[in-house]
Amino acid sequence: DVPDQDYGLMIATFQSGNGLPVNQTTHQLPQNTKAVDLVPMSDNGAVILCEYGTSSSHTNLLCRVNADGDTLWTRTINPFPENENPTGLVLLSDGLVIGGSVMGATTGTENSYLIKTDLDGNVLWSYDDGSQPTVIAGKLAEDPINGGFYMAATTQIVGQPIYKILGLKNDNGTSTWLDTYSTQTDRIDFGYGVAAMPDGGAAFIGSAYEADTSNFRDLFLLRTDAAGNELWSVYFGGSGAETGYDVQVDGDQIVACGKADVNSSEDIIIIRSDFNGNANVGINQNHATATFNLYPNPFSDVLYINATSPTISTFSAKITD
Repeated sequence: DVPDQDYGLMIATFQSGNGLPVNQTTHQLPQNTKAVDLVPMSDNGAVILCEYGTSSSHTNLLCRVNADGDTLWTRTINPFPENENPTGLVLLSDGLVIGGSVMGATTGTENSYLIKTDLDGNVLWSYDDGSQPTVIAGKLAEDPINGGFYMAATTQIVGQPIYKILGLKNDNGTSTWLDTYSTQTDRIDFGYGVAAMPDGGAAFIGSAYEADTSNFRDLFLLRTDAAGNELWSVYFGGSGAETGYDVQVDGDQIVACGKADVNSSEDIIIIRSDFNGNANVGINQNHATATFNLYPNPFSDVLYINATSPTISTFSAKITD
């Protein structure tokens, strides 16, 4: 009986060893609630960032749950008068930071924002960056070396239907730097995820056009130093359209994930590379047009690999555990 109440919040936990579900709970709140991101807490519970509201008006919602998925508290966080689209959440020792995009009242364009709360969800400060014409925010990552936060985003070039990957650094509500990273001057690139590197700087992930692929995008991974200067960038993909959504650091390696759209189907991509972007597990762009089909997956004894290409007559395959 509540208007615009179409979506509720579902929380599930799984065993780390085999992926089997442990429990699942649902929470029906007064308005639409869509989970966006979460951070684990020390009591095995979590704080979940949600988009909350109606189809025409929405904002941030934090939901604190215990290890069984029971709600401990919820906080609606709305420091801006316009619609807020939350995209990322990070946990600090003294609070939480929410990131997202908001339509600016003065600029008339979409801006990125950051909101810091204490561990109980009470707002400490908020930041709205209107320096770029249009910014579609992505994920956040804390910088444990120098302090502050990284955000991955997409920005539009003024007066053109062209979008570029935007990386930005913010330190407690003050902008430290922002920079755009482009592959081709006339292409549309998107930035979705970011991870802080252990020796300073960040790794950004998204999708971008490579010079020799006029019709498809590839998963795009780039690394910057602490000042936002690009150190290297690499493409991962094949004959379809690949997009990277999230990236994390695991020891001395970078782990990236995304999806591939090939022949009207979608597959998951997982890539593991060293700190220089050299992949050792996953798929790597070979700068040629080819179609691969592997089956069955998973397999136990025999794996069949079919490859067709107008330009490649032979190929080699390397299989790792």
